[in-house]
Amino acid sequence: MATQKNNALHGMVGDVVCYTLHGQKVARSRPHKYRDRKSTKQLAQRERMRLANQFLSYWPQIVRHAFVVESKTTITSYNRAKSLIMRHNIIGQYPNLYLDYAKIRMSISEEKVITQLKAHRVGAELHLQITNATKRQPTHLTLYLLLLVEGDPVQLGPFSWPNNNYLTVPLPDHLSKTEEMHLWLVPYDPLEQHYYESYYTNCMDLVEAQGMGHR
Repeated sequence: MATQKNNALHGMVGDVVCYTLHGQKVARSRPHKYRDRKSTKQLAQRERMRLANQFLSYWPQIVRHAFVVESKTTITSYNRAKSLIMRHNIIGQYPNLYLDYAKIRMSISEEKVITQLKAHRVGAELHLQITNATKRQPTHLTLYLLLLVEGDPVQLGPFSWPNNNYLTVPLPDHLSKTEEMHLWLVPYDPLEQHYYESYYTNCMDLVEAQGMGHR
């Protein structure tokens, strides 16, 4: 049923819907009822989207700023990150779909400042050995540490870039006895307000608390 307001129809007349959009009178055909066929392809796409959304929900602040897109595009940072995960970081066949953590990028940039990252847990500490892409240490940068352990996300930092490229991070109590964790290190330039390409590794225990030669 349609009603008249300000000499314009609002509502539905037969199979036509009338409304006002940005001050303009608009009429369009009535939308067809959605038929959820639940085909394997549709269900697989929904599962891929669910996995991507769930993962990105762990890091809202990082995603909002580390995937900033060019001003000429209309895609949001979140949608850009989700698109990358759905296209490149989900493996397997439906219904057995999984995130490939090693390929997930937590920040996207054409510039890389980290070329290698080694991580070990020693007691209640996480020891990181960073190899940077330049001869000079980028001590003006800060580092965000993202951890994922059995679906439990933890964001630590920011930390100053260590002078000797070794970073020791105290772990929260509930992670101090974890045997394995997924880890992303995200470099950030606070002066330029720019995120550099993230780097992923996983972390395993050291049986003997010897660190990595820098204790």
